[in-house]
Amino acid sequence: MHFSPAFPSSHHCIVSPNGRLVATLSSDGIHVRDARTLQTLNVVSLPAGASRPITTLLWAPSSTRILVGSADQIHALSALHPSDHAAILNPLSGIGKPSHTQFGSTDRDSDILVYSQQGLKLLVYDLRTSKGLEIPGPKFYQPSSAARGVSLRASGHLALLTRVSGRDLISIHSPETRQMQRSWAPETIDAHGLCWSPDGQWLLVWESPAHGWRVLLCTADGQLVRTLTGFHDPNDEDAKLRPGVRSLRFRPDGKVCAVLDHSKEVALVDTTFWRTSITLVHPSALAPSETVQVWQEQLHAASAQPSSRTFTRATHELTLPPPPADSKTSPELRTGCGLACFDASSTLIATRMESSPSTVWIWDLAASELRAVLVFHSPVSFSWHPTVQELLLITCRVDERRTLPFVWDPLMDGPRSVLSEQALSSQGKMEAHWVDWENEQPVLLLNDSQRYCFVSVGEGEAPGAWGSAEPTMLGGSVGSAGSVQGIEGDDSTMIDDTFSFKRG
Repeated sequence: MHFSPAFPSSHHCIVSPNGRLVATLSSDGIHVRDARTLQTLNVVSLPAGASRPITTLLWAPSSTRILVGSADQIHALSALHPSDHAAILNPLSGIGKPSHTQFGSTDRDSDILVYSQQGLKLLVYDLRTSKGLEIPGPKFYQPSSAARGVSLRASGHLALLTRVSGRDLISIHSPETRQMQRSWAPETIDAHGLCWSPDGQWLLVWESPAHGWRVLLCTADGQLVRTLTGFHDPNDEDAKLRPGVRSLRFRPDGKVCAVLDHSKEVALVDTTFWRTSITLVHPSALAPSETVQVWQEQLHAASAQPSSRTFTRATHELTLPPPPADSKTSPELRTGCGLACFDASSTLIATRMESSPSTVWIWDLAASELRAVLVFHSPVSFSWHPTVQELLLITCRVDERRTLPFVWDPLMDGPRSVLSEQALSSQGKMEAHWVDWENEQPVLLLNDSQRYCFVSVGEGEAPGAWGSAEPTMLGGSVGSAGSVQGIEGDDSTMIDDTFSFKRG
């Protein structure tokens, strides 16, 4: 592994969707750094009068704009051009603070979605026209659940799940104006989420787990084509009483949809015929074999240092560790598969069971078999590299204040710690994210709220610019390669607090 120099950071440190830029919020503005050359390209000054504290810092899908949000102001700033600035003052017109803010498109950066507290309404702002559209009653409006209630089609159409007078409603909104084109009431008691299929042909809606295992397969105009009722015997009355679907995950090629529920099984549905093709069953005990690698974390000393954490391959059957005794999650929710994701090659899927949140399961889809199990001492989360095949990032939460990142691929002798003595301190809350830009070696961004650095996790040489780069202090000179540029309030495009159009 190769580490870049460490740079000053804060709690708000994010990498752009194209992986080329990193934005860091500081007291004097937003520092934008090139991930390849490590040079500071711009320091974007916050507009005069911008309210504090800053609660939201987001990159636009185009990687050209940065959204900065507080309780009563939202600013869309250009990462490199100071004259491009739009501001939304008092976005909720005095009814409270936003509960969640996000960009509303995957191919442009002009739509901003603002959810109000208590789910009273969703506001869609168009920065091109300086107009807003009000939609009452979004069903999900908190940061942890908002993604379940809104989905973007490949064509740009937005599907939204609302609830009015105790009834679920689905509306489809235009890619250009976001005005409603059609709406209907799905055959659900209490819908738990919706999503478009990757090709945009189907809209899937799943029922709340309390109301059984049901996934509705609809066309874009609301026609119900099929109802998936689970992969159990339809004549089994007990199966009908089992808790239902938690969420759906599509394979990168769109040919398989993983249905996560509250059982020990994960159904893989063939999206050509919408029939269950594979069922992954998580055993309660692990029996290592020649085809199933089981790697178990070993602590050699009472220390959180990465050097004290190694992995040995298990040779005997072992029982999986239970959830932490101080877990804040209720026992009823500590069942089923809570996290699953496919790798870039669409040949592997990693899963995590809520009954054992410190264990990662790796499944081979071609053989429909378990290939590896990674057993940690603390709860984990994970993500595959967006483009590099079979490369997994695992973040282990040691306690409320400390986290440690690891990487793994099938050819490694167990997970490998990313940290070292030259990297960031492991005493703070570490965040690790893949940097998705074209490079010979996969790259990570590590941030512990005080400093951040890049890590090349491959075996080859580090990017050439890393060895000669020098850290740049926040608030100081950026050197000859960078330029400090501010954004003046007079250049902003103010969006009116009233709407030219409202539609329920």
